[in-house]
Amino acid sequence: MRDSERILQLLEEGPMSRGDIALCLGIAPKRATGVLAWMKAKRLVEKHGDKRFTMWSLPGETTVASYVADCLAYQRTTLIGRYLTGVAI
Repeated sequence: MRDSERILQLLEEGPMSRGDIALCLGIAPKRATGVLAWMKAKRLVEKHGDKRFTMWSLPGETTVASYVADCLAYQRTTLIGRYLTGVAI
């Protein structure tokens, strides 16, 4: 399976950073950068953010902001997450 196909499978779960993609696939970060740039040119993925805060997602998928909001909502359901986010225990 090609790296681009493996990246598409990863991004079905939600937005990810380039470093996380490289780590999950077991490829060099530089290789991930090249594949993601090629995929962006082909409009297979979208890039959100800038520099070290860049997240990659499938086109038309949830935005990074809503993804972060979903993650925070989930964290608030756990005891430690509620403590760390300041929600009353």
